[in-house]
Amino acid sequence: MHNPAIHKPTISLCFTWLSKSWWTSKLTQLRKDFTVKTRKAKEDPGGVDNARQAKRKYQNEVKKAKSAHWRTFQENAKKNDVWTAHQFTKKRLGSTVPGGHNYRSAASLNLAIMQHFFPQNPNPVDMEPPRYIELEEKDTVDASEVAQVLRKCSNTFAPGRDQVPYGLWKGIHSVNHHIISALINHMLTWSIHPPALKDSLGILLPKPSKGDYDAFASYRVIALMQTFSKIAERIINQRLIKFAKASGLYTIRQTGSLPQRATFDARISLKHSVQEAQAAGLKASTMFLDIKGGFDNVDHGTFLWRLRSKDTPQYMTRWISNFIAYRQCAIIFPGSLRNMKGINTGIPQGSPLSPILFVIYVEPLHSCLDPTRELIISYVDDIQITVSSRSWKKNTRLLEEAYGRIKAAASAIGVSFSTHKTDLMH
Repeated sequence: MHNPAIHKPTISLCFTWLSKSWWTSKLTQLRKDFTVKTRKAKEDPGGVDNARQAKRKYQNEVKKAKSAHWRTFQENAKKNDVWTAHQFTKKRLGSTVPGGHNYRSAASLNLAIMQHFFPQNPNPVDMEPPRYIELEEKDTVDASEVAQVLRKCSNTFAPGRDQVPYGLWKGIHSVNHHIISALINHMLTWSIHPPALKDSLGILLPKPSKGDYDAFASYRVIALMQTFSKIAERIINQRLIKFAKASGLYTIRQTGSLPQRATFDARISLKHSVQEAQAAGLKASTMFLDIKGGFDNVDHGTFLWRLRSKDTPQYMTRWISNFIAYRQCAIIFPGSLRNMKGINTGIPQGSPLSPILFVIYVEPLHSCLDPTRELIISYVDDIQITVSSRSWKKNTRLLEEAYGRIKAAASAIGVSFSTHKTDLMH
């Protein structure tokens, strides 16, 4: 009986956009030569020198290829490539787990992290029960609004606990334009954000340029939330920004988390005010403050009172109240048990909606100062206060008075400033 030939499967090497962009055909040949000579050296010790030379030649060519690619990248870099360059050049941390060696188990470390970032509120706001609210036609979410939001959602964004990517929702919306909008309208009609959508995964991200990465304060927790939840949040975010601007829920001196306002606006405003004072023969001084904890210290009751004080649409206020109340988060780190823990304070850092909520929350820090005497500009949780006079001594006194007022306003809404991040510049 004739045995049919056995065909061995062949593997072809394909280069795609995921391959090393600096790789060349010359490197492929050098690596092949190095591999062959290394195998021969194992059989014949006399070939060790040849193998070492082949390895050195291969490694040197790799360095040259990387350097050439980096030069080409810099020469042809576009506006947004600066962030890619930053990722290439920033210092890598050896560990991203704060205080790991101080705890005997992952469970005790997880508990310490949760207590630091999410302290329990002894007087949480009771979550209002679902109540039907008839939406006006102008308040209902339509397919075009959903499509607009989905266009801004990248398929490469990290999904939440359910691991459902944005690409799936885009596919659903392309097949039936009414499913997503109908689901969100039901959430708004009943003023609920389903508990299943409140679960998130907390990623510990190290803050740049910190001396001690064992300290919890050197990290921030970014919540990976479920993609459907973020679609609803983006829709409410767009609506709330428009309403907040019209009703004065935030100040124009806030330059972060708002459309067409960025870091550049804060910088150019400071530069202008200093140059204006100097042109008048005055001395300018600026105090820089950083709100401690930021998003984690937002008091739900105080925030909801601010929304209601400006007659925010009822459906929006009630849904936001349900959205921020009684969330759950599991912290992720090597060895983490991923146990969900309840959170009854703050707003999730990582939500598309949280920045505008925080900007609205800290507006009283602006209104407590006199714009004719002090220029206050903020970028989310970073605040700068500038004064000018004929002497540095008077400037210092003016800033001390301004700090007293803004500290009292901060205490009234339950936030404080990081002392070690406070700076004074004359």
